[in-house]
Amino acid sequence: WQRGESISWCWDNGAVCERLDEIGSRIVFSITAHVIAKETSLDSVLDRVRKWTQKGWPRNPVPEAFKPFVPHRSELSVHKDCVLRDSRVEIPLPLRTQVLQLLHAGQPGIVWWPGLDKDVEKTVLSCLPCQENRHNLPRENEHRWPEARTPWSKIHVEFFGKTVPREAIVQTVSTKAAVSVLRTLFATHGIPDYVVNDNSTAFTSAEFAEFMKSNCIQHLNHGTLPSCLERSSRTTSSE
Repeated sequence: WQRGESISWCWDNGAVCERLDEIGSRIVFSITAHVIAKETSLDSVLDRVRKWTQKGWPRNPVPEAFKPFVPHRSELSVHKDCVLRDSRVEIPLPLRTQVLQLLHAGQPGIVWWPGLDKDVEKTVLSCLPCQENRHNLPRENEHRWPEARTPWSKIHVEFFGKTVPREAIVQTVSTKAAVSVLRTLFATHGIPDYVVNDNSTAFTSAEFAEFMKSNCIQHLNHGTLPSCLERSSRTTSSE
């Protein structure tokens, strides 16, 4: 699975500046911006989200169907009648199965919808080749991290299962949980120069980025766990 950089985005005074013509031919494969916009109009929830994004969200509590969008209101925008969350295109419900299949086939795309991660997980779990090869780790590219100047200068953080040696137990795999644990660790051991983690949503959110920035920490993302950690997790989980 990958979300490739098939489209070029920049932000200028809050406005999106991009090559949105590529939404159809590259970012969302054979699905054009026109098709996405049309399906958005036919989706009662997404159409309302689009209007609220353009004209302002209501002050009163919104119905249950709209609640997944509320935490991301400040990240939403509209271009060519498509709803965007930052640089990711919101895919209407009728198109999601097709997009999941194309992503699973290795096509690049920058997309989002509420529950995307769970839908991806279900697709992978239902794929026999994926399950047969899930322990065959990809060969690691040689990578050199910045040298740690002192102990605790560079730390790696990750969520693991119950059987893996851990620093803290959390109830949810979320940004809030990660920040809470790190605040305690930083208060005890000091603030590191670097924090390294994978690209899970808990560590790629705007909230986590702001936490890193406010503490003057260089935030480094690594798409896959080092093999030693992955094998440690797998071994202890199977015992």
